[in-house]
Amino acid sequence: MARVAAGLSLAFVGAAVGLSRSHLARIERAQVRYVGVRYLARIGAALGLDVRVRAYPGGDALRDAGHGRLGSRLRVRIHPGVRIRSERLLPDVDDARAWDLWLDGWPADPDGDGLPVELETRVSDYQALVRRLNRKMRDGRVSSVLLVVADTASNRRAIAAAGAQVGADFPVSARAALASLAAGECPAGSALIFI
Repeated sequence: MARVAAGLSLAFVGAAVGLSRSHLARIERAQVRYVGVRYLARIGAALGLDVRVRAYPGGDALRDAGHGRLGSRLRVRIHPGVRIRSERLLPDVDDARAWDLWLDGWPADPDGDGLPVELETRVSDYQALVRRLNRKMRDGRVSSVLLVVADTASNRRAIAAAGAQVGADFPVSARAALASLAAGECPAGSALIFI
């Protein structure tokens, strides 16, 4: 960055933007966890560069009205004593992924494990969805998940195309999972339900 651009030294660029030479060197080597846009713009200006920031879709946030409606349809099927939390982050502090919902505080077993819930409004690739869920389960250190899918014809076709693999990935039937949730109990494994 600084050493290459027009032969400027780190000390010169650092002085121009109000940063120490060593801090600027850490930025150059990507060893700084956070660099504000203001400093990036100052560094760019000192180097004769325009800094542009772009936003791209990412993460698994509960971010739209469809997810909200799907979550609301699930909430009315869960025992009122079950605690429902939104946007539970995965345990690694550097991981921005989150479960859409997290269920715990089971009236039947208050000290039982929590259950992550993933809400899907549109399924186009079942295998990609399961790979993503498996990574989240691994990184979130959980052994089961409740996958809640919007009940549409296209979603049912996408899930049905996976055939018997669906039963292997989600061994608890939708009926059994919904009965457990209504009774205030955690389902005995991963389940996929259409709502």
